[in-house]
Amino acid sequence: MAGSVEGELAEAVFVEADRQARDVPGLPLLVLRAAAEAAGKVGDQAVAEHYQKLRDAERQRIDAALARKQDAKPRSRGVLRCRSRSGLTPLL
Repeated sequence: MAGSVEGELAEAVFVEADRQARDVPGLPLLVLRAAAEAAGKVGDQAVAEHYQKLRDAERQRIDAALARKQDAKPRSRGVLRCRSRSGLTPLL
Protein backbone atom coordinates (compact mmCIF):
# COMPACT_ATOMS: atom_id res chain seq x y z
CA MET A 1 0.00 0.00 0.00
CA ALA A 2 2.85 2.40 0.80
CA GLY A 3 3.91 4.75 -1.96
CA SER A 4 0.79 4.70 -4.10
CA VAL A 5 -1.54 7.66 -4.24
CA GLU A 6 -4.44 5.30 -3.53
CA GLY A 7 -2.60 3.87 -0.52
CA GLU A 8 -1.75 7.30 0.86
CA LEU A 9 -5.34 8.45 0.49
CA ALA A 10 -6.64 5.27 2.11
CA GLU A 11 -4.23 5.70 5.03
CA ALA A 12 -5.38 9.30 5.54
CA VAL A 13 -9.03 8.21 5.45
CA PHE A 14 -8.43 5.44 8.00
CA VAL A 15 -6.55 7.80 10.33
CA GLU A 16 -9.45 10.26 10.18
CA ALA A 17 -11.99 7.46 10.67
CA ASP A 18 -10.18 6.31 13.81
CA ARG A 19 -10.02 9.89 15.12
CA GLN A 20 -13.74 10.35 14.63
CA ALA A 21 -14.54 6.90 16.02
CA ARG A 22 -13.15 8.02 19.38
CA ASP A 23 -15.63 10.93 19.36
CA VAL A 24 -18.59 8.88 18.10
CA PRO A 25 -18.87 5.64 20.07
CA GLY A 26 -21.02 2.88 18.64
CA LEU A 27 -20.38 3.52 14.96
CA PRO A 28 -23.00 1.77 12.90
CA LEU A 29 -22.14 -1.83 12.13
CA LEU A 30 -22.43 -1.13 8.41
CA VAL A 31 -19.75 1.59 8.60
CA LEU A 32 -17.32 -0.75 10.36
CA ARG A 33 -18.03 -3.53 7.88
CA ALA A 34 -17.39 -1.15 4.96
CA ALA A 35 -14.14 0.10 6.52
CA ALA A 36 -12.87 -3.46 6.93
CA GLU A 37 -13.72 -4.25 3.32
CA ALA A 38 -12.10 -1.04 2.06
CA ALA A 39 -8.89 -1.76 3.95
CA GLY A 40 -8.80 -5.23 2.45
CA LYS A 41 -9.30 -3.85 -1.06
CA VAL A 42 -6.34 -1.47 -0.74
CA GLY A 43 -4.23 -4.30 0.63
CA ASP A 44 -3.79 -3.13 4.22
CA GLN A 45 -4.39 -6.32 6.17
CA ALA A 46 -3.50 -4.77 9.55
CA VAL A 47 -6.10 -2.02 9.13
CA ALA A 48 -8.64 -4.55 7.82
CA GLU A 49 -8.14 -6.66 10.95
CA HIS A 50 -8.44 -3.55 13.13
CA TYR A 51 -11.86 -2.71 11.66
CA GLN A 52 -12.93 -6.35 11.76
CA LYS A 53 -12.25 -6.37 15.51
CA LEU A 54 -14.22 -3.13 15.95
CA ARG A 55 -17.03 -4.60 13.83
CA ASP A 56 -17.13 -7.79 15.88
CA ALA A 57 -17.12 -5.84 19.16
CA GLU A 58 -20.01 -3.67 17.93
CA ARG A 59 -21.96 -6.78 16.88
CA GLN A 60 -21.45 -8.23 20.38
CA ARG A 61 -22.53 -4.92 21.96
CA ILE A 62 -25.71 -4.91 19.86
CA ASP A 63 -26.47 -8.55 20.66
CA ALA A 64 -25.99 -7.92 24.40
CA ALA A 65 -28.24 -4.84 24.30
CA LEU A 66 -30.96 -6.80 22.50
CA ALA A 67 -30.68 -9.62 25.03
CA ARG A 68 -31.00 -7.14 27.93
CA LYS A 69 -34.03 -5.58 26.25
CA GLN A 70 -35.66 -9.00 25.83
CA ASP A 71 -34.98 -9.85 29.48
CA ALA A 72 -36.55 -6.55 30.59
CA LYS A 73 -39.84 -7.13 28.76
CA PRO A 74 -42.72 -8.01 31.10
CA ARG A 75 -43.91 -11.56 30.69
CA SER A 76 -47.53 -12.08 29.74
CA ARG A 77 -49.47 -14.40 32.03
CA GLY A 78 -52.27 -15.02 29.58
CA VAL A 79 -55.14 -13.15 28.06
CA LEU A 80 -56.77 -10.48 30.20
CA ARG A 81 -60.52 -10.34 30.00
CA CYS A 82 -63.18 -7.93 31.13
CA ARG A 83 -66.91 -8.22 31.41
CA SER A 84 -69.04 -6.69 28.72
CA ARG A 85 -72.71 -6.99 27.89
CA SER A 86 -72.00 -9.99 25.70
CA GLY A 87 -69.81 -11.77 28.25
CA LEU A 88 -66.03 -11.98 28.54
CA THR A 89 -64.05 -9.91 26.05
CA PRO A 90 -60.29 -10.28 25.52
CA LEU A 91 -58.34 -7.11 26.26
CA LEU A 92 -55.07 -8.31 24.71
